[in-house]
Amino acid sequence: MPAPRVYNLNGPKLHAPARPAVPGTSQGSILMPDESWITNHTEDSAPRIDDAGLAPLLSPLFHSRVVADQHYQRGLDQESRGQWERALASFRTACALHPERVLYLLARGRICQTHDLDPEAADCYEHARRIAPRDPVVLFNQAELWARHGRLSMAVQNLEEILSNGSRHLAGRAMPVHRLRGDLALRTGDYSRADE
Repeated sequence: MPAPRVYNLNGPKLHAPARPAVPGTSQGSILMPDESWITNHTEDSAPRIDDAGLAPLLSPLFHSRVVADQHYQRGLDQESRGQWERALASFRTACALHPERVLYLLARGRICQTHDLDPEAADCYEHARRIAPRDPVVLFNQAELWARHGRLSMAVQNLEEILSNGSRHLAGRAMPVHRLRGDLALRTGDYSRADE
């Protein structure tokens, strides 16, 4: 059996073998750097991150946010494959690691609402509402949940708050908001609103 190769990291500088020029390019182009970069490269010319620049990347808060995002992405993937219980577990972990991220709370609330875990969904929307009180997605999801449980006046109040900001900011979400508003107007007997 041949002996394993040992690389001497403190040895002489590397010398690149001569390369033929590529037609239409020069030896020093971006695609083919010349050998002087390899032979003249010193450790001092390497880019460095000073301690002040590295500190935020090593902080526990930064790390927990990165891990939280990984759990959120994993949850989306699991949900797309129909594994909603695993997705919910991933969303719960993401929320625990970064409890102030509205996106994670909405994902968790939405999956809970879809699978009739309404108390947990309500908690998620309440927490998200404390963080972002005028977020139209939070307001709409909470209005849907309240409408399902017969809290129609609270649902209407949320929808009115969404629409008070103007429909322009809703983009593709305007239709579901107006649909739910019309449905609630019919359920509450406010027929003048149902026509709008």
